[in-house]
Amino acid sequence: MSSRNEEVLKLKNKIIECQQEALRLLQEKQGWPAKSNLMQQTKERAVADLTRQSTETSEFDKELIDLYKALKREEKSETNLKDIFDETQASHEEHRKAMEKKVIEVECTLDTVDKRLSAMLENRVEMGKRLENLNVFYEAVYSTLKSKKSNSVSLVKEAQRDHPDGQNGPKMRKRRGSKKSQ
Repeated sequence: MSSRNEEVLKLKNKIIECQQEALRLLQEKQGWPAKSNLMQQTKERAVADLTRQSTETSEFDKELIDLYKALKREEKSETNLKDIFDETQASHEEHRKAMEKKVIEVECTLDTVDKRLSAMLENRVEMGKRLENLNVFYEAVYSTLKSKKSNSVSLVKEAQRDHPDGQNGPKMRKRRGSKKSQ
């Protein structure tokens, strides 16, 4: 019997374990609605998060598209500015070359004017010397005339005495029949 008692004891223990397990399962089953509510809330939060993230992703995608479009506009503006800069630089280069050519022309003109001015100054100096000589001559003639007038001498007679053949000197007569050799 002892083996039977042992078996009964084992079975009783097994029944007690099963009852404890059933009790535990029953308690767990009673917690299922709360867990179900918690899981439902978690699910709803997850769905809300996914929706929000989807919206944020959609907004992010929109912002990304807007930024991409802005980048393309900036690149186009940069290209336009580069073209304008290149055109301006080419125009400036043409203008600079034209100005260099004009400067060369002006320098040539200034050299010519400088040479002419130097020649004019030389002529002016020479004319000044001539004028000075004429003034000296005039003073001499005037003083001579004044002194002769005061002496009551006839100027015409005096001139004839100084130049017996007149102012042009003696006149040469041409010979007939004689030719100069060439």
